[in-house]
Amino acid sequence: MLRKVIEGYFVCCHGIEKQRVAVNYNHQTDEINDWFIERVDVLSPPDVIFSEQQLFFPSFVDLHVHAREDNSALENYKEDFFSASLAAQNGGVCAFMDMPNNLGDPPVDLPSFQRKYRLIQEAMQIVRQKTGVKTVIFPYVLLNKQSRPFTFEERPLPYKLFLGALAPYSFYELETLLKNFAGESISFHCEHPNFLAKTVTTDVHMHNLYWHSQNRPVEAEVQAIADVLRLTERYNINATICHLSTARGLELCLQARARGVSVKIEVT
Repeated sequence: MLRKVIEGYFVCCHGIEKQRVAVNYNHQTDEINDWFIERVDVLSPPDVIFSEQQLFFPSFVDLHVHAREDNSALENYKEDFFSASLAAQNGGVCAFMDMPNNLGDPPVDLPSFQRKYRLIQEAMQIVRQKTGVKTVIFPYVLLNKQSRPFTFEERPLPYKLFLGALAPYSFYELETLLKNFAGESISFHCEHPNFLAKTVTTDVHMHNLYWHSQNRPVEAEVQAIADVLRLTERYNINATICHLSTARGLELCLQARARGVSVKIEVT
């Protein structure tokens, strides 16, 4: 063990505090995660002093990560759990949620969720053995029109619902689905398919960023958010609006929040 006292500015839930803490490092394992805070409010002189321009943050949790690895391995070249874990560690992220946008075997029910969970655990065991990185990864469940809530290891699960050109819906279909998920936590990708119908044939398989933007008018996001907020309020759903990109969409979310609706907003 190697003990050091550091003095610096720590970002806490209630603000920034100047603190003097003792940290330790376990040389027996020599893992990069083995620096830990041993004591706070230390009175002995510091070994290292950091300035006000250098802030200490707790580790972050990223709720929206597209790690492309699945049992098909078709898109591992884009991102897998190994590379995503190293990127997370480098960015100060200790845990992240994996979005289910996979080509093969997405987690849509308990058996497929269990397969995805096992894949993650096996991948992370390799990461720990080779690098010492201990990132925690947990997958979302992808909703479709036939979905019903389920639990894993006696705990509720986070859900993801994609509303867009590839997943068209009517308001009736959306309500039929969401009323089964009263009280659950769902992240929504909000693009109303009615506004995308004229562009879907030219854009679905295109990767041109200009066309991707031009084929998604503001109204597509705003109307989808409006539909989602009406139903999440009705069924007491804990909603997250993924990658919000419109001022009007933000206004709708803030108005709903003022009414007591549980809605969180991802920034873009």
